[in-house]
Amino acid sequence: MFGPGDGIAILGMVLALLLTLSIGGFILLLPITKRLGGALDQWIRIKRSEGASEDEIARFRADMEGFRLLLDSVDDRLERVEEQQQFVETLIEKKGSAALPSGT
Repeated sequence: MFGPGDGIAILGMVLALLLTLSIGGFILLLPITKRLGGALDQWIRIKRSEGASEDEIARFRADMEGFRLLLDSVDDRLERVEEQQQFVETLIEKKGSAALPSGT
């Protein structure tokens, strides 16, 4: 089933997939972690100073709302990518079935 050179080809595919997932994960998660880090920093400052001002609390709430909007944006992007992937897979399946010779 596998030839002598297939192990190297499979290893190359696995490494390319891992590299792609690492870069994609970094691109997707960097803005989320930045926003979350800032929000957690403000939350810690509010907790340390028992009498937090209304301005700090309003800023924290605004940052959390921005974080929620950012997550919604990422979710929308992932849904679009999923729809595009399903569309491409459907096209490939139809092209593959159309390429099969008919029995007549």
